[in-house]
Amino acid sequence: MPGTNKQLQKATSINKIARGAGLYAAAQELWTKHPYLKTVADMVAAHLGPDIPGNSNCLLEDCLVDMISAFQSCSRDGRDPVPEVTVALMRRAAQVFRVCVTAGVPSGTIQWDAMKESYYSFLAAHDGASILITRIEGVDKEEMPGESAALLGARLLPEPAGRHIIRLVIAGNSATEVA
Repeated sequence: MPGTNKQLQKATSINKIARGAGLYAAAQELWTKHPYLKTVADMVAAHLGPDIPGNSNCLLEDCLVDMISAFQSCSRDGRDPVPEVTVALMRRAAQVFRVCVTAGVPSGTIQWDAMKESYYSFLAAHDGASILITRIEGVDKEEMPGESAALLGARLLPEPAGRHIIRLVIAGNSATEVA
């Protein structure tokens, strides 16, 4: 996805993604009942931005779909949605590690590191540079299930949300080991 970063976009709110994807009503139901999850989603949106490709249109849209799906499942089953929705968001957002974003600068190329800075900070630091976004194919066979979600969650989210991710990842991995 080549482009030139001549005008920086303002940080994208998750509301804008929800409206563009036709998911605003479902998202509003979630956020009205659990405003904390809106805050968490906005933090992720501010870090990733709308240009990172996902399975549908953009990765943030995929994150929103997964959040709504987890919320609806928890609502049907009478479970507290906060931990599961947070984990669903971060599991999907961790797909950012399967994308390579580079800026073409006079000395060569510089690659964005989502663990070090937001997408918008990277764009600001390389204003005017040619930006290239590509997917990384294949799977990291060394990664434990949920590892990337836990790493990204630890980087982006407040401590209580990070604990939700760690607990569910550990529980999921323990269940896999037993099976």
